[in-house]
Amino acid sequence: MAMVNQRFDVVVIGGGAAGMLAALSARQNHPEMRVALIEKNNSLGRKLLISGAGRCNLTNVQLQHEPSKFYEGTGKQLAQKVFSQFGYNNIINFFNDLGVRLAPEKKGDQQKVFPVTQQTKTVLHALESELKQSGVELLLGAEVMKIRKNKIFQVDLKDGGFIEASKIILTTGGKTYPALGSDGIGYNLAKGFGHEIVTPIVSAVPVEAKNAISQALQGVKVELGVNLCIDKKKTISAIGDVIFTKYGLSGSAILELSRTISCALNRNKKNDLVLAINFFPEMSREQSSSWLKQTIQRNPQKKLIDFLRAALPYNLASVILKTLKIDDRIKLEQLNTTQLKELLEFITNYEIKVTATRGWNEAEFTAGGIDGSEIKNTLESKKISGLYFAGEIIDIDGPIGGFNLSWAWSSGYVAGQLG
Repeated sequence: MAMVNQRFDVVVIGGGAAGMLAALSARQNHPEMRVALIEKNNSLGRKLLISGAGRCNLTNVQLQHEPSKFYEGTGKQLAQKVFSQFGYNNIINFFNDLGVRLAPEKKGDQQKVFPVTQQTKTVLHALESELKQSGVELLLGAEVMKIRKNKIFQVDLKDGGFIEASKIILTTGGKTYPALGSDGIGYNLAKGFGHEIVTPIVSAVPVEAKNAISQALQGVKVELGVNLCIDKKKTISAIGDVIFTKYGLSGSAILELSRTISCALNRNKKNDLVLAINFFPEMSREQSSSWLKQTIQRNPQKKLIDFLRAALPYNLASVILKTLKIDDRIKLEQLNTTQLKELLEFITNYEIKVTATRGWNEAEFTAGGIDGSEIKNTLESKKISGLYFAGEIIDIDGPIGGFNLSWAWSSGYVAGQLG
């Protein structure tokens, strides 16, 4: 249990990625100050441990140029200012100095950066070691209930104790993975000082969209093209992995689109959301049509079901034939014009209605939080002197691929400079 009734120069509340960087930055930039890091769990970085499927997608090479274009929210421009102070190269150098070797992922073109060990524990251990060595005082198992300020801040703890501080850095995160300690308490603490909170919603999350394909292909992962239509208008698209689940769809392509889906469903209360699936994302519709006709000409005697099983996920063939009401004994040359058109439509533009997003326990990120317009470029509150914010608690979020963890590192370090 944390010691209480103490006085510190700087108190960082929240022991995740942003909080650890904020505490280290405060000590590096102000070695004369007494710095404490408060975490309600009995260990640091619990959410960090599951990042990148346990491999820790630490940052992304693409952040070297125009970082703000990767972020959304009221803090979008704030992100640009913060990354100009502590950007991609600073992140790389910071972890290199801790002895963590990093390298871009070789597969694909997403330019993700991982520790060479491919283990999040490598990163967490390096941070914990540096915190202890630098003299940051860790107060674990201490749950903050309220923060007040007269001349200095008083942090009230759940057990009845309190801590005093000249400066506070709030890094309590968002609402994702509540089982790991993210309960949104930081929003209430910020509201207590008059800050506006943009309604938090799930982001980078699977969607509920029950359909015949998902039932047949449950657990199957395929690289597909996906177009999102809202109120019958195409909005955004993605090409990537789609995982068919018992409740609908997941995978990188779905997570990429999920912020727009979540905003439409959970903020704007839209209900006409459709995902159009293309099983041949490497080809245009015209190219797919030409390829299909050429295949029929070359293999007229081949059974349609055998052709489909060779070209698509195996179990999908029977779903297509059942949906289009085509006899499973039919040969390619027997397809009539209508059937050919319907088949092409199915494999290039299969529409699935989205009914909901999954919840906080399955979302990777939070969209929403403290209004970015109320925060200075130093990440100090415009309302309360000496109060700083960093990480997911601010209304800034990026796509999957190391962008949100990069924001945590960058904002944590800049807040810790106490500019």
